[in-house]
Amino acid sequence: MLVALRARPLLSQELEDSNYKTISVLNPETVSITIPTEYVHSDKGKYYFNGEKKIKVTKVKEATFKFDFAFDTQTEQLEVYQCTTANLVKQVISGYNATVFAYGATGTGKTYTMVGEGEKWGIMVRAISDLFKIINQDKSKEKKFVIKISYVEIYNEIIKDLLVDNNNKNPLNLEIRTDPQKGVVLQGASFKKVTNESDAYKLIMRGNKHRTEKASTNNENSSRSHAILQIYLEVEQQSSNNNDINNINNNNNINNLITSEKTFGKFVLVDLAGSEKAPIFGKKNAESGSINKSLLALGKCITALTSLNKGYIPWRDSKLTRLLQEPLSGNSRIVMIATVSPSISSFDETMFTLQNANKAKGVKVVLKKNVVETEAPRINKYDEFIQNLKEEIHEINEKIVVETEQVNGNINNSNNNSNIMNTSKREIDQGNLNNSSSNSKNNSKNNINIIINNTAPNEPNKKNRPLKSNNNNNYINNTKTEATIRNQLNDVENIQKEIMEHFQTEINLKKKIIEKEDIIENLKNELSEKEYEFFH
Repeated sequence: MLVALRARPLLSQELEDSNYKTISVLNPETVSITIPTEYVHSDKGKYYFNGEKKIKVTKVKEATFKFDFAFDTQTEQLEVYQCTTANLVKQVISGYNATVFAYGATGTGKTYTMVGEGEKWGIMVRAISDLFKIINQDKSKEKKFVIKISYVEIYNEIIKDLLVDNNNKNPLNLEIRTDPQKGVVLQGASFKKVTNESDAYKLIMRGNKHRTEKASTNNENSSRSHAILQIYLEVEQQSSNNNDINNINNNNNINNLITSEKTFGKFVLVDLAGSEKAPIFGKKNAESGSINKSLLALGKCITALTSLNKGYIPWRDSKLTRLLQEPLSGNSRIVMIATVSPSISSFDETMFTLQNANKAKGVKVVLKKNVVETEAPRINKYDEFIQNLKEEIHEINEKIVVETEQVNGNINNSNNNSNIMNTSKREIDQGNLNNSSSNSKNNSKNNINIIINNTAPNEPNKKNRPLKSNNNNNYINNTKTEATIRNQLNDVENIQKEIMEHFQTEINLKKKIIEKEDIIENLKNELSEKEYEFFH
């Protein structure tokens, strides 16, 4: 934790009462406090104001405290911001959490440091301004930024949304819930999306108008509530690799579409209410008691976090510590700006603030980048990929139609070949029948010729020679026909195999369509989940 100390100038009333200052900034890191040990009542010399008495300091001793930064009474707003907060803006854009809070007694300059006054902007306004400057300077087309703002206050342990206009008449007490994934969340708080510095500034000014302010001992317009401004930043880094869609098309694996990185940063800026001595009776007592109770709980949590033997940490002792549980637990860069008054009349409060700020230096943080790998570069990439899948499904359906037509054609050819085969068989059977009849006739003729020849063996008669048999020709014709049939049978078998292959291809194509449709559905579901997780 980075701890800085800021001392405000003496007020006009304090100068009238006494010009004695207890705080001195020795160097940019060291501050000294003067501790009075003996007092003499007097009307002359250097005095400090205590009730109605003026007391002269006769003996003192000094104590020194060392912090990361020590700002004297002349330090400007810009220097405080640059030393403590400016470098956190880039870290939030990079996906880390950051928390800045001002801590101190009432009237010591906490609201002035965090919010500012007039054109003397405080840390809240300057952080918003730098955030949009960095975003606008980033000309990368592969980055997409989403910024949302929440602004609430805690007054008398009631959490009120400062961005709701009618909340002053009917304040809604927002509830703190613990989410297993998101941690501590504020249920019902509004989150306003902003796209430019002007809109964000208007939201802060609107919230400040709704804050609870009342007069205190040292400040006529003292902020009597803890104000918590939360800035949520999402940065999506697009991938320049255009082959991811091809990869998923080729491999049918949605994991191959990891082409972008989403980072989430949360910037928490807190203006704490100031502690003061509570009156004995009345509403002022309840208000001051509530403030002091929550600040005491914060001090206990800081003490427990810096203890060597960390045990129970009383986060639930107040709503303030519940909301600051996540950043103080470690996963956030933390800056504490302790504000003090140099007036000797505020010596007790100043010493108490210095002691707690000194303890806070021991709080350790373990930063973790908030990264979510997305399955598509951005929403329009999802749409583009889904459209490509739909076009591919259309092409597959067309291919199925063509394959089906080819299968039907092959079936028709198969039927024709079967008809040819049946015709050939009938022709063969008819041929055999004719051959049988012809053979019987030839045999009769041969028998007659034999009788004739036997009757006149010595007188050959050319006309009555035995006739040539057609058996050889018929055998050749039958052989050719059988070969044709075998070829046709082979063709039919090949056609049947091809038909089965076409059927299998159609089944595979339909499976591919189902897979593509499943991918589309998964993409849509995961896109909806990512949007819901971020915006809720």
